[in-house]
Amino acid sequence: MSAILVGVDGSDASDTAVRWAAKAAATEGVELRLVGVYDISTSNYAPGLIIPQDVVDAIRQDATDAVHAAAELAKHVGQALLVARADMSGRAALEDAIDLLSACPDIKLLLNDATFSPSGRKFGSYYGYED
Repeated sequence: MSAILVGVDGSDASDTAVRWAAKAAATEGVELRLVGVYDISTSNYAPGLIIPQDVVDAIRQDATDAVHAAAELAKHVGQALLVARADMSGRAALEDAIDLLSACPDIKLLLNDATFSPSGRKFGSYYGYED
């Protein structure tokens, strides 16, 4: 398999399919391709009638918007976010969390959180960094 193809229309079911396909594509190491779809039978035009160009253009734009939204959604599948509290998280717990995250192929953001002190006192320490 060289690619996974998903038809998208902006519906909840479409978003679910994109999430599944993005995860499968990442797991298999293949390309994810998205195509916008529209079911003309849901329009108010009777079979055989010519659909005006402005309506066709609006349908095309809706499909394009659905593809762009699905592409943005696919970028966020399988990502991890870790927020560590320097004043509350022990070193062993952080190392354990980082070890678990090592299985994630796409880590976008690691955050450190500590309590603010107007007195300038530090809460916790930053592993690997010395004052």
